[in-house]
Amino acid sequence: MRSVENDILADLHELDDPVLQYGYLAGCAGEAAAFPEHLRDDAHLVRECQARTWIPVEHDGEGRAAVLGDSESIAVQGALALIEEVYNGRTAIERAAHVCLLLDDPAFARHFTKLQMKGLGAAVALIASAP
Repeated sequence: MRSVENDILADLHELDDPVLQYGYLAGCAGEAAAFPEHLRDDAHLVRECQARTWIPVEHDGEGRAAVLGDSESIAVQGALALIEEVYNGRTAIERAAHVCLLLDDPAFARHFTKLQMKGLGAAVALIASAP
């Protein structure tokens, strides 16, 4: 998990320009898998997010997470796509033990308001604590 995060952060730091970094996040949003309409419901809504954001955490037959996120905010949707990369395919034990460093890195965090960061933190906590 840490190596995935390190790769993401290396990509952001390599860009070294906030406009290019934001473009990277927007590009990640554009490449995100299509989000099923039936999952845009209250059961999957992350209430702490400023823009409406949904995160269902499902599992494959081996108990590994299949995380899929969507948001009405392009930047948040891009952030969720990156967070999905970190947490997808991980067991509940792996997800619970992992400390996500993306949210603490200035190259990532500078693109979000405090409210958006609070929502992203809630999204990570939801993913980490899902059975």
